[in-house]
Amino acid sequence: MSFVGIMLFLAWFLPYADRRSLLVYADSGGMRYAGLALNVLGAAMRVAAAVTLGKQLSGYVTLQKDHELVTRGIYGVMRHPMYAGLLLAFPGWALVLRSQLTIPLLVVILVFVILRIGQEEKLLAEHFGAEFAAYRQRTWRLLPYIY
Repeated sequence: MSFVGIMLFLAWFLPYADRRSLLVYADSGGMRYAGLALNVLGAAMRVAAAVTLGKQLSGYVTLQKDHELVTRGIYGVMRHPMYAGLLLAFPGWALVLRSQLTIPLLVVILVFVILRIGQEEKLLAEHFGAEFAAYRQRTWRLLPYIY
């Protein structure tokens, strides 16, 4: 099953499980609000990154025609804000729905993200060389002050 297929299944299953109290934590308004805050923050990061990338945005690890290394906006702080947003938004969504699958799902997504970052950084280093090396030195990969 593809990553997209898994995400579509979870988009159906997590609300279903919440309504039927399957694999959920005890009802907690605090958990749901914390999840909502994470979801909104993660979604905002993803939107900011998408707007900054503009026509260079792609769902594939590839370079667009006349590709430029984007280092402004949110990309001036971290190299992969789309993935950082995903790592905030998805568990936030699972917390809103009280899902006990939050941690295992986060681990799966984290593995996907780390592998994808490796592919992207290899491609960018090959294409942009010293420019990317300098950018890598002054920015965080995913989480400022942590990674």
